[in-house]
Amino acid sequence: MSYKDKRPPIRVIITIEEFNKLVEFLFIGEKLFEGENVKYKKLIDKLLKYSVPYISEDEEEQVEIRFFVDEVIDFIYCFVNMNDIDYETQYYSVLLKVREKLKEKSRVQKK
Repeated sequence: MSYKDKRPPIRVIITIEEFNKLVEFLFIGEKLFEGENVKYKKLIDKLLKYSVPYISEDEEEQVEIRFFVDEVIDFIYCFVNMNDIDYETQYYSVLLKVREKLKEKSRVQKK
């Protein structure tokens, strides 16, 4: 079976504040369920590893996230019972550090 494109088909671009709230939401959910539901952890890992910092045409820093359909379903499941939250950690800064490490690793492997 061949795959033409492994890139997730659903593309979402959000602000840094929205990204921080989204990741904080997932961390809160993970704490509430105390490891009973692995969807939160999987989504957190995906967001911090595969999200891409993005500069809009208006020169605004944003984050591009791509999802497969099953991941969107997982997000909907996670959102069902939770409301507006505040975030304590600047996850966008964490994202930038992770992306920089991935770039460095890629540069080292190419040598």
